Parts: sequence; structure tokens; C-alpha cells
Amino acid sequence: DISTNSCRSASKRLRILWFEDNTCQPITFKLNTITYGTACAPFYAICTVKQLTTDESSEFPLALEIALRDIHMDDGITGTNDVKMAQILQIQLIDMFAKSGTNLHKWTSSSLELLNSFPSSNQERTFPIDAHVSKTLGMNWLHLDDYFIFKVDCKQEPKPTKRNVLSVIARLYDPLGLLGPVICKMNVFLQTLWLEKFSFDDPLPQPIAVEWNHLASSLKAIELIKIPRWILVDSPQKLVLRCFSGSSQTAYGAVLYLQCVMPDDTSTSKLVASKSRVSPRKTVSIPRLELCGCLLAAQLKAKVEQALNLQIDSILMYIDSTISLTRIQTSPHRLKTLTALLRFNG
Repeated sequence: DISTNSCRSASKRLRILWFEDNTCQPITFKLNTITYGTACAPFYAICTVKQLTTDESSEFPLALEIALRDIHMDDGITGTNDVKMAQILQIQLIDMFAKSGTNLHKWTSSSLELLNSFPSSNQERTFPIDAHVSKTLGMNWLHLDDYFIFKVDCKQEPKPTKRNVLSVIARLYDPLGLLGPVICKMNVFLQTLWLEKFSFDDPLPQPIAVEWNHLASSLKAIELIKIPRWILVDSPQKLVLRCFSGSSQTAYGAVLYLQCVMPDDTSTSKLVASKSRVSPRKTVSIPRLELCGCLLAAQLKAKVEQALNLQIDSILMYIDSTISLTRIQTSPHRLKTLTALLRFNG
């Protein structure tokens, strides 16, 4: 964890009240570090890392790139092709952050050899029921098997309300869109509740409550899904990104796969990410929704291409709407804003 000291003038305004019990007077504590959760905390966390890399770049060249690219707030995720290089990186990162008084801990790895080289006090601790499962930027990582898995906390209510539904959907954390179809279906159902203007705490009508209970009961099946974190293969000859987009009257979305082509012309494709949106409440034509899907695909492609940090040989975009394809290929000055923007992004 990264904690940043506050200046003396600011620390006077950062205070907490501690109550031993309800009968005692509160004790006032002055905070000497920036409290995580305040508006300025993310800025200070990122700024501290950047300043550290500037000051120590010559002494820790390998840790420099990792710190700038692979550390997100107080979590860091990176990797190498061999254990020895990983150990060198770990030593450099620990020594570099020690210069600022920061102790890097909660280490974990998909390599048992590397994991056993960590001091037990610095390893991430998990409960016995979740042995070998680590939290990685909020996602559950089965690190020894190197899979992403999902945990579902879905308590079915005898008389569900809109608040219950929203609470369950909000707990489905899936930043990469690996559960895209599930999340999309849940969001479509949630939009239906908003259109009907139900109160948050009134029981849902029987037909809708039955539909929700059916959806909620099926969520437990998500825990059976295991998605490989490793999307590459050893020594690929060519890497191809393939992005598909589509739309319907209820939703539109995009999904992106990485294809690894081997020297013998065999290949493997792995899901990388997806993104979906619920269609607007007002009536929108299918061709325009197809364009929205294309724009979403272009934005997803750009973000994934930047995040992967790989030498991609070719990028292929797929759409089944010839109308949208023709409009995208038209000169931008002849188009409306949305299509012209898509032309520029493409």
C-alpha cells in the first residue's frame, strides 16, 4: 500500500474522532497521511509513484517501466517470461519503493517456485475456504491455476424490490466484460424496472418477480466459469486482434479476441474483453444502433491495443450491417456527427 504524508497545514484539517464507548468523550486524532477515500488521494498516490520513478530511474531501470505502466493505485500487476527475471524485478521494485519508506507486500504469483521464494510475511493471505484465490484489482484470480473466477453473492428475497435487484446487479464486478452477455441481460432487466417507474422498496409485481427470481437463481452458474488469464502462446508467428460488433433493439455491444497464429498455421483465439450498452429508452433505428456498436468496438479496440503492450500484426473489425459499413467508408464531411466521429476513430 502507498501512503503519502500530508503537509503540516493540511494535517490540522485531517482529523478523526475516536469513541471508546458511548459514555466517553471522543478522542481527537490528527492524521499525518492522506486518507484513502478523500478526493485528492488518487492524485497523490499516482503523483508519488511518478516522482519516485523520476528520482530513482538510473538506479532501478527495470522497475521504472513496471512502476509507470503496471501499478494501478495501490495494486501492481506485471509478469515476465521466466522466474529469474521476475525475481530481479521484484528485488528492484522492493528496493526502489523502500527509498520512499513504502513496504511492498501481499505478493502472489502463478509460479509456485516464485511464490515459495517470497517471505511468508509478505505473501497475500487468503481464508482457507478461498485457498489460492487472490484479489487482483477487484477480480478473483485463481493464481496457481492461472484462471479468473467469479463469486456471486445473490440472496433471493421472497418479495424482491427494485432495491434488491439493483444491489445484486451492482455486485457483479466485471471490468473486462468477461461476463458480457450476463451483465447485459441484467442491465436490460434493470432498465425495464426503471421504465415501469417502480418504487425502490415496493415489492415487484408477480410476473416480474418470477422473472427476476429465475434470473437470480441462474447466477450461481457463473461460479463454474473459469477464464484463462494467459491469452498468448509460446513463440507465436503472428498476433491478430479480431473485434466484432452488433446491435439489437434492446442492446448493442462489441467483443474482442486475440488470435495467436503458429508457424504450422494452427491458431488459438482467446477472449480479451467486451463491452455492451443498453439501447436508449427513446426509439432509435437499428442502423443507428449498429453505428453505436461500431463506435463502441473502435473505442474498445483502441483501449485494449494500448493496454496489451504487444506487437499486433493485424487488426480486423467485423460488422454484419452493410448499411453501417457503407456509411463508415463515406467521406466524414458528408456525414452527421456520430458517423463522422466513428470514421475518425476507425
